[in-house]
Amino acid sequence: LDGYWDSSIIRLIYNSQDQLIERQTLDKEGELLQMGDSKIAVIKYTYDESGNLSSLTEYDASENVLDIARYSYLSNGQLERCSYLNKSNELDSEIYVPI
Repeated sequence: LDGYWDSSIIRLIYNSQDQLIERQTLDKEGELLQMGDSKIAVIKYTYDESGNLSSLTEYDASENVLDIARYSYLSNGQLERCSYLNKSNELDSEIYVPI
């Protein structure tokens, strides 16, 4: 994600009591790079060259990885597979999308 921070947009979302409930960081194209809330410190998003979501990583408040999801696409851009990994980067499960 290095390089995005020079031109990123920070969006802060508050509840009706004026308490910060979510922080979002978007790149210059408006794609979500990371999101934080009070339960999960940060969720980071990465995208492939076509703009498809390629991974989602959840971190705790100490920046330890909690979960990872990786997405694979067919050449036509259709989602093919979602792989879920644990905090040790080991495969927990995999879901194939029917074509």
